[in-house]
Amino acid sequence: MIRVRLVLVSTRALLLCGAATLGVFGLGASCASFRDDASAQDAGTDTGSDVGNDATADGGTADSPAGGDGGADGGGGADAGGAASPSDGGVCTASTCATTTVISGLYGPAALAVDTGYVYWLEVGSMIPQSGGSGQLVRLKKGTTCADRSCVEVIDPYALSGTFEGQLIYDNQLAVSTDYVCDSQSFNANPEHQINCFSLMSGFAETAIDQDYGDCDGLWLGPGSILWSLASSSATSSDGSIRMRPIAPTDGGAAPAVVSGRPNPTSVLADGTGTVWSETGLAEAGGAVMVAAAGDGGISSLVAQRGTPVAVAEYAGYVYWVDAQARTVLRTSRSGGGAVEPIANTDVNPFALVVDATGVYWASAGVANPDGSVAHAPLVPGGPTTVMMSGVVAIQALAVDATQVYVAAVGGNVDGGGSIVAMDKTR
Repeated sequence: MIRVRLVLVSTRALLLCGAATLGVFGLGASCASFRDDASAQDAGTDTGSDVGNDATADGGTADSPAGGDGGADGGGGADAGGAASPSDGGVCTASTCATTTVISGLYGPAALAVDTGYVYWLEVGSMIPQSGGSGQLVRLKKGTTCADRSCVEVIDPYALSGTFEGQLIYDNQLAVSTDYVCDSQSFNANPEHQINCFSLMSGFAETAIDQDYGDCDGLWLGPGSILWSLASSSATSSDGSIRMRPIAPTDGGAAPAVVSGRPNPTSVLADGTGTVWSETGLAEAGGAVMVAAAGDGGISSLVAQRGTPVAVAEYAGYVYWVDAQARTVLRTSRSGGGAVEPIANTDVNPFALVVDATGVYWASAGVANPDGSVAHAPLVPGGPTTVMMSGVVAIQALAVDATQVYVAAVGGNVDGGGSIVAMDKTR
């Protein structure tokens, strides 16, 4: 394996857009998604479809998409036009709150994170001005506007980039904490990945965390350490793993495994008492949400035989996840043994999940002609599902801070057609 930064080729099929789609970004037809086609056609077969596992605003819980459609329609029973119901608790929708463009003219924004002061994103287009053909990890101070890229700070000018003509960098992940912003990128037909962290306190000094075989499809950043999930080599193999390292220079050896021999891990987080991850299993409806206890590393399942869980988040004693194939958001008690409670139905191909005190937020990619959406539900079962955004072309990532929801999308084309937009959480 050649460990250099360059444009690498993936044989994964591309999710191509067809007829013109006009949505939040007002962008037209010919487009493609950095998610591969398995995500759109059968989310349960591709453990690498979860591009949007973004961290919460404080860098804590990362994430950061068996049966039929679960009755979902336009975001799970909410009005597809975005009209708010009388009981929605004042959640913003397209018809009640303006969508603000944070920045446009982006080149394939494929991952997104926010903290109290900045919006961070990873661009993987190969035509970024002054990029020399590389992708870029950048940030923008909140409240800043500019007509060009002059107000954008470049954190990493040499991120991997790929184009849609047979070259693809996929499963881009991004997480931010008080001290670091870290990204992972996977690439090549025989999947490999690289993970790098950049100091927010020391001029973006870089620490190379890992570069090895395996598709990295989940990333979590904690105080002084980083945790990631590696997918199995195939949908029928149990050779996936969860790995962890301190954010410090390494000797280049393999990263230690928290657990190994797992069937298709899809996302991961840590909560001080253990490691929590989702996995899709080896057969239809064979997915699970698992726990490895801190200390002795004992493995147990919070839930099993649960379809295709592709994202996990944790809040206030509950673990939440998305079942991509069943198109549902669910939760169960972190302590184990509790009932599995349905939170909401989703649009087609849900892939990203964020949970905080204001509720549960998720993004869905739509189908082959992408019609992405973002929706909200209360933390507890039985509340209304509210569609906040719809018609988002080639949606890639979701993040929230204390007051706003942020979305990154490639839009109509990878060479300058992407945008990041924000909407207030409540009206």
